[in-house]
Amino acid sequence: MAKVSYKKFKIKSRITLVSDEKFFGRGVSELLRLIDKSGTMQEACKIMDMSYSKAWKIIKRVEKELGCKIITAKSGGIKGGTTVLTDEARDLVNRFDSMEEDVAKYTEEAFKKYFL
Repeated sequence: MAKVSYKKFKIKSRITLVSDEKFFGRGVSELLRLIDKSGTMQEACKIMDMSYSKAWKIIKRVEKELGCKIITAKSGGIKGGTTVLTDEARDLVNRFDSMEEDVAKYTEEAFKKYFL
């Protein structure tokens, strides 16, 4: 019987925050970072190729689970509106992204320990 070589494989993990249902993961974190960077939900949706209505559903679900607002939106005139993350949203994104980095490092170490 041939010995299996695991060297060609990689490990991939995915972190999701869950209450009664999934509500926050890598995609939502990316959406919020893009909103923060661009200043508009519309631009973030365009970059992610996501419908505006889907983004609003995601935002509302996260706000429901957290029990607080995560964005402040202002309707705009000629130049359009703006969307700003709340301090709670920035804190959530920072915590989630940091945790995801730590988990990725641990996962890689565990993979090496058990497979390489």
